[in-house]
Amino acid sequence: MLAGRTPEQKEALSIALRQTMVEHCADITSLSVDIRDMDPVAYKKRLKGA
Repeated sequence: MLAGRTPEQKEALSIALRQTMVEHCADITSLSVDIRDMDPVAYKKRLKGA
């Protein structure tokens, strides 16, 4: 995600994402989530047709 979120927001996202993945991938025995900040200067995006 782009930089600017608080540590609390990142932790909440990590917990929610992990829980959702556990619910949808019950047969997976090991699961890790790592939320990282993207450098907004280096991040580039293109939307086709936009």
